[in-house]
Amino acid sequence: MPSDLERGYVLGQTAAYLEQITAGAKLAAQVGCSHECLEEVLGAAAAEGCSVFVEDRTEGHVAVWMFKHEFARQLIDAFPKDTPPDALRVWSMEKLFGYSDIEIGSYLKEHGLIK
Repeated sequence: MPSDLERGYVLGQTAAYLEQITAGAKLAAQVGCSHECLEEVLGAAAAEGCSVFVEDRTEGHVAVWMFKHEFARQLIDAFPKDTPPDALRVWSMEKLFGYSDIEIGSYLKEHGLIK
């Protein structure tokens, strides 16, 4: 059973991301959670009319992708998962998540992906 702190954090993050998706501020979001929180995350997404898919992560944990438009799923699926990220891949994924160009640029510089 997850602690109240973990459950509250995951469900709060889920609610914030779903609000941003339904408002059109971002195309997709990903929440990491334990298997114990999964049904509540899925229920929250369904209540907001969002689609989801779940990827297994470390033992006992999953990543839940949430999105409203099917083309977002197609974009997510198009990202290669077996190669190190490069500047274009990071920029594309961060745009999918709704980050601003300035924030993405700062991240790319900070991590040595651009000069």
